[in-house]
Amino acid sequence: MTADNVTSIEQEAQPHANPAEAAELVQTSVAALIASGQAMLSGGQAMHGALLAFLQSRAKEGLAASQRLAECGSPQDVLAIQLDFTREALQAYADQFARLSGLAAEALNASVQPLHGRAVASFERAKELAA
Repeated sequence: MTADNVTSIEQEAQPHANPAEAAELVQTSVAALIASGQAMLSGGQAMHGALLAFLQSRAKEGLAASQRLAECGSPQDVLAIQLDFTREALQAYADQFARLSGLAAEALNASVQPLHGRAVASFERAKELAA
């Protein structure tokens, strides 16, 4: 005796009613996964590029601050340069964090879109088959 909501092994072992439809389902699902992965990789590349540019700019700023410190004539000048450098660095890191967060959100959104589209299409097809 089997419950109404349980399929038997024999039923599960039956081939798909329409092999062409099954092949299309697999093909479109794989295409959505590939598109999702490509979007995530593109987003990762954008983040990596932004981070490298930021690190390069921070290195240049550090070297420039070192040069200004070497030319100082008084302890007050040293303190002023260090305070300015620290203030600018903190602002630069905060700005960069916001930029990287935005890039990450864009990458995530772009990578989810193909999967979401595929899920909606599958749901619509399942509703058609159930009707």
